[in-house]
Amino acid sequence: MENIFLAAGSTRRNHVTCYYNDTLIFAAKNNIILLKNKKEVIITNQSLITVLNCIDDMIIAGDDQGNINVYDFYTHKQLKTFKLDDSVQLISKIPHKDIYICGSFNKLYFIESKAVKYFEIKNELITCGDIFYLNNEYLQVTGTYSGNIIVFQINNSNFTPKLTFNAHKDSITTIKCHYIKEDIYFLTASQDKFIKIWKINRNENGDKLFIMDHTSYSITLVKTLSGHRDWIYNCIWTEEDDIYSVSQDDSCILWKYKNNDWSNDIRLGGIASKNQGFFDIVKSKDSIFCLSYFGGFYKYTSNSLVYCTSGHQDEITSLDWYNNYLLSTSLDSTARIFNINSQKEIARAQIHGYPLKVARFLKKDTFSFISAGQETQLRVFQATQIFIKNHEFDFSTISNQSDLKIYKPKSIHSELSLTNEISNDYHTSDLQINEYTLTHSTLFHEISKIFIHYFEIEDIAVSPYFIASVNKSSSLDFSGIFITSHSFQKLNYIKVHRLGIQRIRFSPQFNYLMAVSRDKTASIYKVTTTYPYISLLQTLTDHKRCIWDCSFSPTENLVATVSRDKKVFIYQIPTLKLIFENTFTSEATTISFGNKILAIGTENGEIFLYTFYNQIVFHSKIQAHTNRINVLEFDQHGTRLATGGKDSLIQVFQISI
Repeated sequence: MENIFLAAGSTRRNHVTCYYNDTLIFAAKNNIILLKNKKEVIITNQSLITVLNCIDDMIIAGDDQGNINVYDFYTHKQLKTFKLDDSVQLISKIPHKDIYICGSFNKLYFIESKAVKYFEIKNELITCGDIFYLNNEYLQVTGTYSGNIIVFQINNSNFTPKLTFNAHKDSITTIKCHYIKEDIYFLTASQDKFIKIWKINRNENGDKLFIMDHTSYSITLVKTLSGHRDWIYNCIWTEEDDIYSVSQDDSCILWKYKNNDWSNDIRLGGIASKNQGFFDIVKSKDSIFCLSYFGGFYKYTSNSLVYCTSGHQDEITSLDWYNNYLLSTSLDSTARIFNINSQKEIARAQIHGYPLKVARFLKKDTFSFISAGQETQLRVFQATQIFIKNHEFDFSTISNQSDLKIYKPKSIHSELSLTNEISNDYHTSDLQINEYTLTHSTLFHEISKIFIHYFEIEDIAVSPYFIASVNKSSSLDFSGIFITSHSFQKLNYIKVHRLGIQRIRFSPQFNYLMAVSRDKTASIYKVTTTYPYISLLQTLTDHKRCIWDCSFSPTENLVATVSRDKKVFIYQIPTLKLIFENTFTSEATTISFGNKILAIGTENGEIFLYTFYNQIVFHSKIQAHTNRINVLEFDQHGTRLATGGKDSLIQVFQISI
């Protein structure tokens, strides 16, 4: 198995992104992603990462369970781990020493080798901090939820509070120390929309005084920077002593340093859009990377926006192939289309108000799809002219401009409705793929809604003849299969299962349909092109727990099911005789047949591969995700396996047997 594609969106928070040794490093839920020269590497972490730092050839990750894991930057091996009492909020390291300063809830920790000491801050919650070197001593500047700054002297593994003062009217989001010539500065940014620059002076003047080793120091406010319209999430210093800041207002500002002053020089981004903003920022030699609301990065090179990595931010719920294109949905409320060959996200086709459960390609010659969120209606979407023109898609059915008339020019978000609006106005800049155009220009046109379901929709299957769909239910009357025409008219409703159906699949040649249910049974149907469209052949009752998934072999001679009872069963068609079973050590969650290969995903993120020539034989296994695999899907050739996990990652493996 060769990993040929990875899509990962960064966690939507500040302090989870670094740039180190020409490598963009960011947290994707409980994974660390390293991106260098378009090649991505995964370092797995067991819990949700809350803060990330890179220093001294080490990657340091803190998570919401209080774990701090230290990894070697080059080998990616774990070097050490520490345990704090609560979720980690800040991580600092004294350069070239094995000493870590970490913050968790209301405690500041000093960690050296295996010794851990902490200082408890009463009536305060730690949000951020940084270290600087002063007069042969290290000082920790810590920000709090109430807007206060606390300065600690670090001496003999102890924290000595030296000064506490109020810096902002709201929570402090970032503190960054910096040296300008021999002077020490630090900046603070806050949810009060201001950035403040402070200077540490060796004198006895001012109201913010502290004494260290019999020497008096003062902290003076040098400048207050006002330019953002909303919360400021992070700031960085540059080698030229400039400052970049990012905000919930969807903008990045360059504050240029000149003549001992900072002024607003360049504003990147735009006016705040609904539920959007920049959450983090890092800088390389020639680019800056701003973390967007949707998990991708706005990459500015010479102040021009170019494509960077992107992906989902929450668990993957469905995957569907069309040639080299992969359609995905996620609990992050988006449906996306990826070009596996170019390694890019090429459309954020649906941005919804509810978490999305499933999407399937509908009419592949016109590139439309049908989707369902955590609601009772199906939605049908079609590509726009912008989508057709702005990427490498081979639209063999579109040979001249007259064919383009069936597509709307551009689809945009509506402020008052979940239904997208049509715009006839677009520019050549809309045809470039980057994080801005993915969010604002690649939305598909919603052409229909289907209101036939009783409850929240669970799954959809599409054949050339009709659409099958199911909803959640706890009774026989509402646990049936809805049959809908391609003109979106209800054709039939078949009740077999006593509890809701989890998954429905057509066989590759559309001769059969299988449904698997929470009632521990699987039902298989013969498909026809006339009423009643599907006819029950048999109900299978071998599983003892809820059945999660099913799959047909390419030649339709085998069908398999996986269940919460940790078992896989494989049946022969048409006799439906049980010919193979296996029990795993963890819950089997998803299954997919490929070309002479069967893939089974589990609750703990493993993929088991079996060959099925004359008999079914175990081949190998890999650890593909950090936790539950929600979906496995082979492409139409049965050689590329797409995987989607609870960890929000999408991966594609090339299978060679």
